[in-house]
Amino acid sequence: MKRPLPIRWTLAGVIATLALSAGASWAAGALGGLLDRSARSREQFLPVEQAFRVSAVAAGPRQVRITWVIAPGYYLYQKRLKFAAATPGVQLGAAQLPQGQAHTDEYFGTQTVYRGVLEAVVSLERSAASKGPLALSVGYQGCADAGLCYPPQTRQLTLELPRAAP
Repeated sequence: MKRPLPIRWTLAGVIATLALSAGASWAAGALGGLLDRSARSREQFLPVEQAFRVSAVAAGPRQVRITWVIAPGYYLYQKRLKFAAATPGVQLGAAQLPQGQAHTDEYFGTQTVYRGVLEAVVSLERSAASKGPLALSVGYQGCADAGLCYPPQTRQLTLELPRAAP
């Protein structure tokens, strides 16, 4: 015996069903209200570039300071921070990070997060062949307290390093 197909309710299907029983004008008003509410909720979140402003500066010939200015009501995950050098002859060391705060997330469990301003210091080794500016790839992911998590981000940053002493 074949099983009946499961009923799948969609917003359009529910509104169409209600329109048949309550009238088309009510359904149009309900759909308009839902769409308006959805648009307003999207507008309350900052674009990712404004929520997490990232920059980098040389902190000497063998160190880079990467800074995020994190908007109020937003946070970055420590485990989602990634650093890579795209300049030949440059190897990055481990990032020095502040302690951060414990945060319980419904998807990732208890995580260490950063709010406000985050400064990471990354050491680097340069070979004699490395010349020119440092091309740095910085990865991160963050969320808003109001319930939106942004997809992982990668920014390409370029900066000049001072010459190392011989």
